[in-house]
Order: sequence, then structure tokens, then C-alpha cells
Amino acid sequence: EPPDRVGAAAAPDAASRFRALVDPFCGSGTIPIEAALLSIGMPAHFLSGRSFALQRWPAFEPGTWGAVMGEMARRAERADARRGSVPLIVASDRDAGAITSAQANARGAGVAD
Repeated sequence: EPPDRVGAAAAPDAASRFRALVDPFCGSGTIPIEAALLSIGMPAHFLSGRSFALQRWPAFEPGTWGAVMGEMARRAERADARRGSVPLIVASDRDAGAITSAQANARGAGVAD
């Protein structure tokens, strides 16, 4: 049912406005990692370097996309300066493999503590 997914999807936004986030079932760490990135203003998925399906749409406009990506690059530079101001985020899981994965993913995103 959607309410659970809505709550999970709202967690990163909540972390960008509050001082702490606790995720007791973090799995691979998606919610805490994105919350950390959003809390400093880092555009989501900007660092992934991946392409998006919309780039293959017939109406896709590369010039507009370039302008958006330029703005995202400026935001990413400002976010890098705020990396030390991430709010308290606690992530845990009962699966040791999930914790290992979450730690590796946090390091990859530059938000590991």
C-alpha cells in the first residue's frame, strides 16, 4: 500500500529540515545516504554520472538538459563546502551484509562518517 512508500520517500526530505534521522532497517543505505546528500544541498544522483530515460525521448532538448546540469554542478560545488554540516543520521540493520553494503555506498557517496 502506498502510505509506507510515501513515508519512506519523505525521509530524505525530512532530514533536510530536521536535525536527526534514524533508519533502523537501512538495507543498502539509500534513505540515509540521500538524506545526507539532500541535507547539504547535493542534487540527488548528480554524482552517479548515469543517463536517464528521458534523454532518449523524442522531445528531449540537449540544450535545456545542459543548462540544468550546469546548475546542478553549481549546487554540487556549494554542497561540497557544507559536507561537515550533515545532521545526525543513524542507520542500522540486523543483516551484517546490509551494513557492509550501506557503509560502502556511503563512502562512495562521500557521506561516510
